[in-house]
Amino acid sequence: MKYILGAYSQLPFGYPDEEYELLLTRQLKPFLTMLFSQPALKAVLRIGNSEIEWFEAVHPEINMLIGDLCKKGQLELLTSCCYDTALSMLPPHERTKHIEKTTAFLRKKFGKKPRGLWCVYQDFSSSVIQQMEISTLDYVVISPYLQIGNCSFAAKPFVMSEFGKKTVIFPIDDRFSREVADFSRNKEDKDEFFSSIEKIAKSTSNAISTVMINMDQLSFCSDSDKVFKVICDTLGSNCVLPSEYLNDNRTIKNGYMPSGIYGRDYSFGKAASLRQIVIDSPMLLKNNSSFNVLMEFTKDLKKKSDERKIIENLFMKASSSSMYIPDFTGFPAVRRFSHSGICEIEKILTSETSFQLPLCADVDGDGHEEYIVPSKNSVCFLSPRGASVTRFNITGSLQDIAFHNGEGIFSDSFVKMSEHKPVTLSSKYFEISCLDKKRHDFFAKSPQFELNRIPVILLKHFKFRTNTVICEIEIENIGHVEIKDYTYESRLNFAFPKDMKFICSETERTVNDEFTSDCQTVQTVSQNTGLSLGIILNEIMNMSVKPVIHSVKGLESFYDIYQYSQMKIQKQLTIKPGESVHIAIGLRIDKRKETK
Repeated sequence: MKYILGAYSQLPFGYPDEEYELLLTRQLKPFLTMLFSQPALKAVLRIGNSEIEWFEAVHPEINMLIGDLCKKGQLELLTSCCYDTALSMLPPHERTKHIEKTTAFLRKKFGKKPRGLWCVYQDFSSSVIQQMEISTLDYVVISPYLQIGNCSFAAKPFVMSEFGKKTVIFPIDDRFSREVADFSRNKEDKDEFFSSIEKIAKSTSNAISTVMINMDQLSFCSDSDKVFKVICDTLGSNCVLPSEYLNDNRTIKNGYMPSGIYGRDYSFGKAASLRQIVIDSPMLLKNNSSFNVLMEFTKDLKKKSDERKIIENLFMKASSSSMYIPDFTGFPAVRRFSHSGICEIEKILTSETSFQLPLCADVDGDGHEEYIVPSKNSVCFLSPRGASVTRFNITGSLQDIAFHNGEGIFSDSFVKMSEHKPVTLSSKYFEISCLDKKRHDFFAKSPQFELNRIPVILLKHFKFRTNTVICEIEIENIGHVEIKDYTYESRLNFAFPKDMKFICSETERTVNDEFTSDCQTVQTVSQNTGLSLGIILNEIMNMSVKPVIHSVKGLESFYDIYQYSQMKIQKQLTIKPGESVHIAIGLRIDKRKETK
């Protein structure tokens, strides 16, 4: 029998260099070396643009080897979407553009045009059939294992039709994929894994079988690349490329695959699509909604051809789907790779004199519109949810200091000192009104809430100035009993580099979680950012800063990943009936001056 041998990698954009190096050393290089040393072997390969670009910069010999194998007819590359974007996350008119750009990139880089498509993260949409014909592609390689139904659809290649268009689907042999996934989750040791792979290969009896090995899942283990040798030794060297199979087999039965998430690369739980994952995650929904809102803003924008091309490329970058993958959603570098494209688009739009951002838009997808506050050096987004700044894009440095999975900047809570039970307002929706046409001043009023059964109203006055945001807070006791035994807490969560230090100007000591400081002015110090930040209060208050850490799984081990820094500003409250307490917090951000 003949079989199709293949391998694929889907490392997200923004992943650490160490992970790329591990993949190359343990999987890709041995796989390519095996092909080069055995001219009779042929294989299919899928690697992302980010990996190819990294090889070009660090190991250019790998790209040379891939190009040589392609020219010899031993290797057939699969195309996909730019920046590893899932087709289902793109509007229909953008899908073909993404595929064709990647196809052209591979053709120019390796001298041969791909004929097959790989659905990123195996997120399949039946509408892909129409894009296949437009992009002159012949086949799709994808697992037949549908996660939501825990079932497989086919074992042999079949023709799938959709609205008069046709393409050939090469279903991956799920038995191999299941073994690789189980081995990566430590369900069996290395010897048992190789033995299982050999047994499956010996029992393979289909006229044609497609074996695609996930190199990412195996990179955690040294010598795991021998899986390819085990398969080839068992099935022989009678490999065939999908394009060769199509040339020799003109008659293929019809079949159909519904839209959904296939394969065993990642576990998506009960989610049937990436769109459902986005809806279920406030962080992902915020980024995706920002992307869609900007797309709508720029739809009718007439710009010079060079600027339009730049914006289109940035939209491609911002649409990267690597951020939607559950195993990596806690990775700031992955999120920010996609988000940095949005920041660059906003920078271009704010500098365009013929264009003005609208006053309001539902940027985070929660059904409530945020106020958009553009200025010469920044773009702020004031959310009614908690009356907090949920995005703060410093356009001069493309740094969004409020984009993270926290509550944003200027979120409020009240802590009862005797019980340490917080009453948080971050999930409550404030009534916000713009006080001037230039969008410099905003007034926010909270819904009525209670502290120890005493009704309270919190008012905020935001003043947006050049490089500065001032938040004036008024806490009003509208009850008949004095408020005491409570501490007001304003949280400012900053997406700054981990080395950012907050220095109390009065004591010149570092403010952190272990050392809380009574101070009025705080300055930041950092060597890895082009920004400096200063915070000044209307009176001396207690401050503390702590890093928020998230653990994520890499190819070989877990990483403790820094998320953001959470600053807490606290003031003990004593408010008599009918009286108020006033607090003012000034936040100033400047580009740091370089010192020689």
